[in-house]
Amino acid sequence: ALASGMSLKDAMLPEEYAEIITRYRNRQQGLPVRGHYETTIRCKDGIVLPVEASVATLKLQSGTATVVYFKEIALRKKAEVKIALHTKHIEAILTVAQMINQSPPMNKMLANALDKLNEVMGTKKSCLYLIDFENRCLQMKAYRGLTDKNVRRYSNMQLSEEQIQNLTRWKDPTTPFEDLFGRATNERLKAALARNKTRSYIMVPLTIKNKV
Repeated sequence: ALASGMSLKDAMLPEEYAEIITRYRNRQQGLPVRGHYETTIRCKDGIVLPVEASVATLKLQSGTATVVYFKEIALRKKAEVKIALHTKHIEAILTVAQMINQSPPMNKMLANALDKLNEVMGTKKSCLYLIDFENRCLQMKAYRGLTDKNVRRYSNMQLSEEQIQNLTRWKDPTTPFEDLFGRATNERLKAALARNKTRSYIMVPLTIKNKV
């Protein structure tokens, strides 16, 4: 239901209100109109929520009445975004796996893998680390779009035994960074992202000839 004192026009974005009025007029004239669609509603506090609209008409003695039922779908839309991102992760992994199976020279393969990851994920910057089990660290083996300063700063990252175990078991691309590296390292990552004005990051686990 709309908040008290709000008309449908107040609750709709201008472009969507115009579309709904067009549907209403066509429905009143008996023209075929979709009775189920997604739109958005603006709450009294200004927040815009995605909703699912179900519309039906009733024949009354005084004329045709339109009945509308709105269902909030914000959680469903968030889930759809998460699924779409997960699908992209899987596509990236499969694409890189195909390249790895072609067995080109390691350096060329890693560079090609990063180019393909950027293409599939729609990213501009990327790097690829391999675990050095002997020295207990992550070593940057290839990168794209990073500054020389960042390459020097993050080329070698020491790991605890727990972090190594977490990484070797890592299969799900949606696993939070903190679950793999711990809270302290996660806070350092956030600081690094802020310094480089990076809004988001994506991690994709790969296994390359027994290397992770």
